[in-house]
Amino acid sequence: MPPAKPLLTPKQQDQLRQAYAEDSAAQAILDHLAMQKQSAEQTTVDSMERIEGLAGEITREQITRFFRRLHKTGLGEYQVGRRGTASRFVWSVPSKRVGQFARGSQASDAPNPAGPELGPQSAPPQGPRFVGGRLRHQYILRADLQVELLLPADLSPLEARRLARFIETLPMTQPEE
Repeated sequence: MPPAKPLLTPKQQDQLRQAYAEDSAAQAILDHLAMQKQSAEQTTVDSMERIEGLAGEITREQITRFFRRLHKTGLGEYQVGRRGTASRFVWSVPSKRVGQFARGSQASDAPNPAGPELGPQSAPPQGPRFVGGRLRHQYILRADLQVELLLPADLSPLEARRLARFIETLPMTQPEE
């Protein structure tokens, strides 16, 4: 049996990572997609505007710009609403998987040649799970060590940066020079 074709090409993977890293609206949308119970066949601009946690955080223009960017990557088709139909993105790959990949909470479709010590590219064994209204994130820190974080489902980019700075203060050894 031939190996399964990856859902995302290496180029698409790079483009998703870049969008997630550079664009706060893209990050918010992709985080939402990753937390869905099931993948959607299509996602409307209107529905993204109404999502709790995103409403007021991102504009319709930012959502549209991101959907156009996804269209260019080949992950689906952005369709402008006409005659009463809503503007929407029709997915050619599972939307949940796209969000999970972009945020690093699911294994990439391609093997990681550098091994588990790569950090953010390392893939946890599964995506985040809801626990008491929060998300439990599992992360492979080392080949022999997995850590878990219990974070709010609506963690903001500012809170994520604050948490990252806090984690940087934790090492008990002096950095190697």
